[in-house]
Amino acid sequence: MKFTYTSNGQEHTLTLEKHGDGYRARIGEQTFEVELLGAENGAVHFRLDGVPHRARVALDGPQKRWVAVAGRTYTLEKSGPARRRGHDGGAGGGQVAAPMPGQIRAVLVAEGDEVVQGQPLLLMEAMKMEIRIAAPRAGIVAVLRAAVGATVNKDDVLVEIA
Repeated sequence: MKFTYTSNGQEHTLTLEKHGDGYRARIGEQTFEVELLGAENGAVHFRLDGVPHRARVALDGPQKRWVAVAGRTYTLEKSGPARRRGHDGGAGGGQVAAPMPGQIRAVLVAEGDEVVQGQPLLLMEAMKMEIRIAAPRAGIVAVLRAAVGATVNKDDVLVEIA
């Protein structure tokens, strides 16, 4: 997955590649190992190069995010090709549905995001279990119907990938 964003007036490109149980993230010349650990109460828990972190992410429309981590707040706004939207009318299999009734605990993508097959899209709690809902294929998030705290039923379509 690759996308370009602007933060503090500077454009950056982030590349994520599946690596073991997590991802290898590359921003410019820097490379990081990232492992998603879970989410609760609006916070996402992860390890960055083996060090545990907690971040709060707030969406401000489909292209802008506020990220608070380690006592600092960052504003990230998409500025590259991942901003393109729309459905390509291509092959099916892009609808992601709730596997059982539950509550959405974290939304890890926004409309317009490029995703890779197997990438976590949402974290859901059902029957006191945390469930990672992943992308069935690579593509672009065309429609996002899930919100943190929302209660969903089995087979509710939560995300559509074009």
